[in-house]
This record gives sequence, structure tokens and C-alpha cells, in this order.
Amino acid sequence: MTRIDNEVEIGVATSIATFLDTAPFDEEAALAAVLPDLSSWLGALIQTHLDDEPAWPLDWVMDDAGPWWVRYVDSTTVELAGVAWLLNGVADSAQQPFAGTITLTPSRDRLRAYRLTFGDAATGTDPSNVRERDRRDWPNVETWLFTFVP
Repeated sequence: MTRIDNEVEIGVATSIATFLDTAPFDEEAALAAVLPDLSSWLGALIQTHLDDEPAWPLDWVMDDAGPWWVRYVDSTTVELAGVAWLLNGVADSAQQPFAGTITLTPSRDRLRAYRLTFGDAATGTDPSNVRERDRRDWPNVETWLFTFVP
């Protein structure tokens, strides 16, 4: 079981809570306001799970995970999808899609539940397999590489 660092959990929760405060009025503006912080915290959350995955290449690390969209579901829940940027320390980079649902506690200061899917099985973990034609379908991925839950 993956243990999520308090700072990461609070960072994701704070960004989502800020989004939820404005989203009922203007989702686009709400996302723009939180995008830099949310991207960093989502990247950290996904990386925490990837660190425990034997199938994940050890030399690949998360840079950021930027949502293309975030949708208000209710006062504590969002759905989101986007792309994560990965680095391997040798100047190579790759992208992988992600999608999921995040629910905060009623006080909205912690994560109550989440389900994040990550990585397109059609491209796998080899960055040379990621082609433009594959990316056009993201985040509509047929088979995900990983599914992360707390």
C-alpha cells in the first residue's frame, strides 16, 4: 500500500478545494487559477504511486501532471484528465495521459478517496513508442497501464 506524504495530500486537497470554490461559476477560470499548483501536486501524487510499481522504469521521474480539464461533480469531488510530463535524467522526455476522480473530506483539507488511471498501454513505458497519432486520442485511453487508489 502506498503511503502518501502529508504535504502532497494537503497540496492536492488545497488546490482542489480552491477550484471547487469557484468552479460552479466558471470552471475554466477556476482551473486557470489553480493549474500551476495542482499540476505540481498531482505530479507528486502520481510519482508516489509509480515509485511502488515494479513495471515502471526507475530512471523516469514525474515533472508535472497538468490537467486539460477538471469538472465539478459536487462540493467535495472533481473529475479530471490531462497529461503528465516525464524526465529520465538523460535529457529525454515523454508524456503519458492520466484521468481520475478525487474526493476530499467534508472539511476539504485532506483526500477522502481518489482513483487515478495513468499511462496508455498502447504506448507502454518506452518513450520512443509515444507517437503523435496515439496522443490525439488522449485522455480517451482504451487500456491504462496503472490504476492508483489510496
